[in-house]
Amino acid sequence: MKKKNFILVLHAHLPYVLNHGTWPHGTDWLFEAAAETYIPLLKALDNLYNDGIPSPITINITPILLEQFAAPEFKEGFKDYLKNKLKHVYDDSIYFKKTNQKVYGELSNFWEDFYKGTLEYFIGINENLIGEFKKAQDRGQIEIITCCATHGYLPLLGNDEAVNGQVSTAVNTYKSYFKKKPLGIWLPENAYRPSYIWKSPLGGRGFKRKGVEEILSRNDIRYFFVDTHLIRNSKAKGVYLERFKALQVLWDQFKKGMAKRDLLTSEFPEHSYYLVHEHNEKPVYALIRDEKTGSQVWSAQNGYPGDGNYLEFHKKKFPGGHKYWKVTGNNVSLGDKLEYDPAIALERAQSHAEHFVSLLENIAGAIKDKDSNGIVALYDAELFGHWWFEGIKWIENVFRCLASSKTVKGEMAHKHIETNRPFGKISLPEGSWGEGGFHYIWLNDWTKWTWKYIYEAEETLRKAVKTRNAGNAFENRILIQMARELLLLESSDWQFLISTWSARDYAENRVTFHYENFVKVAALYGKYKGKKKMEDPDRSYLEHLEKIDGVFKNIDLSAWEKE
Repeated sequence: MKKKNFILVLHAHLPYVLNHGTWPHGTDWLFEAAAETYIPLLKALDNLYNDGIPSPITINITPILLEQFAAPEFKEGFKDYLKNKLKHVYDDSIYFKKTNQKVYGELSNFWEDFYKGTLEYFIGINENLIGEFKKAQDRGQIEIITCCATHGYLPLLGNDEAVNGQVSTAVNTYKSYFKKKPLGIWLPENAYRPSYIWKSPLGGRGFKRKGVEEILSRNDIRYFFVDTHLIRNSKAKGVYLERFKALQVLWDQFKKGMAKRDLLTSEFPEHSYYLVHEHNEKPVYALIRDEKTGSQVWSAQNGYPGDGNYLEFHKKKFPGGHKYWKVTGNNVSLGDKLEYDPAIALERAQSHAEHFVSLLENIAGAIKDKDSNGIVALYDAELFGHWWFEGIKWIENVFRCLASSKTVKGEMAHKHIETNRPFGKISLPEGSWGEGGFHYIWLNDWTKWTWKYIYEAEETLRKAVKTRNAGNAFENRILIQMARELLLLESSDWQFLISTWSARDYAENRVTFHYENFVKVAALYGKYKGKKKMEDPDRSYLEHLEKIDGVFKNIDLSAWEKE
């Protein structure tokens, strides 16, 4: 019997935080993820490769995360961060010794080994995380895919040029780092919108919009991922439409546009993939997320990370922030958490990996021969290592267990598409994998004001690019900074942080900051259009922005000219 494919897809992303705060919100987010997720993942890939164990993971590293990995500020700041963590470990060990807390003293030794090893590894790879991921891809171990430039929420962006700007910038950034084109993309929040007469949720005249897949096809993207509910009955609109008028407006527009489309019913399995759209003979495929494997890992109550023996994420020792306690139980208060035992936690990571592979084998056994032989599991990369400390070891163990499975094997997404016939053509509905299945988290009464800023800036850049003098390098330099500020403004992270009340003030300040800078740079463009010299105060301001927000060095402004 032919083995069924298990396609593990990890989404590595953090918003642009360099030069925009440190703690509690800012670069510490990036440093924590690098220490707890990205470097442990690279180490696990090395372990598997050295042992001859296939680990064909599909990994999306967002363009804005790549830009941060490459920045000198990250490399120097990360080393300082690790040294500071080691200092606090040393202080903790002294405290535990003075207070005769032997168990916690041993745990401080554990953290000393962890951060020392992380620092040594980082220095040993010449501080080049991108190079290590590229090495793993070049040796055929993993597949790296892309995302939108700054994780812009595509269904809500105000015009097709803005969508193309996010996708085209992503493709160009990927090519600059990996010397090849990306085959696949992780759509931010797995959010999709088909083609229909679209009108801004804030009001205005409706106009025909391209479906997301059309713009992906234009940029030579072959596949993307969607959540299960977009296949099953197309009804997962969520419970928030009655509360938020703007959401109801979008849903009504979508319903009218989809009235004549052929939608699948729940009898079709989510592990199949479907041809979505054909444009210039370049098909784009949707790979559908499997629900069972998702809930087994994502669920806080019933998923693996909730096991009482794993490291407790929320309880930390002041001031260093080190964790010395285990989950103990879902309903156990932070004050009653018991001490962590790394050895027992690693045993649980092994048994949970074995259980997961058994789950995969059971799912594979239910797949009919006519169906696509794929089980697609989608996760945020930072879930592993950062939120679930033992999660990276669990991933490593899963692939070790898969090596002896007789019914399931790991496979990269693009190879899965190449070796399995698509189920057929489908028209996908609008939605995301966010709460409620629609756009609630990113568009609600708390975030409507952010879209007013975004739509204004998108239209300003669109008009400026279409009337520019492409041969004037001085004008283009100003426009490029306008494009950077717009891309940073469009990041979906800001609405997410506002809606979930996590770092809300920080997110609101970032939206305001990038919008105000966009407006000021746009004014400079109007002031100096057709000229080749700038007054000193204006030049200093532009140079300052180019330093703190100088992402995407090779922005192609023509991306905003294409409709």
